[in-house]
Amino acid sequence: MGASRIVAAAIATNAVDHGRAFPTRYGGGMAVRPHAYVRLIDEDGRGGDGEASPLPHFTGETVAAVVATLETLLPLAIGCEVLALGELAERLARHPNSYAAKCAIEMAAHDLAARNLGIPLAALLGGAGGQTVRDTGLIGIVADDEAAALAAEYLAGGTGTFKMKVGRDPVADVRRVTAVRAAVGPAVAIRLDANAGLPLADIAAILRGLERRDVAIELFEQPVRPDDLRGLRAVREMGVRVLADESIHRPLDAIRVLEAGACDLIAIKLIKCGGLRGAATIARIAAEYGVDCILISPYETAVGMATTAQAAAVFGTRAHAHDIIRRLAPGGGAWGHEMVPGGLRLVDAPGHGAAVDESVDAQLAGRVRDRRAEGAS
Repeated sequence: MGASRIVAAAIATNAVDHGRAFPTRYGGGMAVRPHAYVRLIDEDGRGGDGEASPLPHFTGETVAAVVATLETLLPLAIGCEVLALGELAERLARHPNSYAAKCAIEMAAHDLAARNLGIPLAALLGGAGGQTVRDTGLIGIVADDEAAALAAEYLAGGTGTFKMKVGRDPVADVRRVTAVRAAVGPAVAIRLDANAGLPLADIAAILRGLERRDVAIELFEQPVRPDDLRGLRAVREMGVRVLADESIHRPLDAIRVLEAGACDLIAIKLIKCGGLRGAATIARIAAEYGVDCILISPYETAVGMATTAQAAAVFGTRAHAHDIIRRLAPGGGAWGHEMVPGGLRLVDAPGHGAAVDESVDAQLAGRVRDRRAEGAS
């Protein structure tokens, strides 16, 4: 009997109230965020789920655009052997851009392949299941007392690394970070993220202000514009580790940044690089330069976060926490993994281990259709 092939697919959307907005340099943030989902079905009736939760300022995609693109791209998955992930990647590569949509399809295909083999996604990616991935608590540009309270809440829940958004006012940034440090003590790692928004003078002011207050930071994520490689190098020369995020979407970006000596770490977001295969390529390139990667799951629900956690266990650094937030909002689905102090313990179950919300599952089940007549040859 031949290998099972993908024969059907469905798309669903959901708006999830995450309970809290995280203001950044980009704006006030959204508590309610839209998400898109894909389900791929094989000839044996098994399904794999993927998610796209795009950030328009990163990839230019909205959920509406993702859904429209998925209608165009999903026929490319039809007819592919479930385990022939390279074939699917080649088909998707013929279509430029649309990275969040491609990410959702790739995620679903990898989940389906791992389920067919009866192994965790991490094992499919070349690692091992059952690992613990350290998580991060996100703190937006909010009032000092709110930031300190949120940090204390994260710490009580077992999270030992905080990412603090900065980039509007250096004086206020220093004051807010100092308040958080005072609330949680010296053992907690604090990293800053300016979302590509600061001039070098402001960065220097923040670092000097924190140094005067004896407030140590772990790293500085994307302090300057994505194309400002000299600026990234200059920040490194200020004595702080630099995590490149907006500067790196695709493997060629990674090579350009690494050749310039412009970062100490690389941030991998699956929606930026088009999914798990792009992430694997960037991680391999980084390893050749002796640079580690931090995986980031930006405002995703259970499927996206669990997939990112599985990828982090294989492609990511062990020296730093990954940007995976352990708290799921109602409507965000089910982890399928175990929350432990300091991180997320991946269960040794097939696929990414997560489940979509019941309402999303109902949408997907009701919209599945056999697409073999639409499939690419």
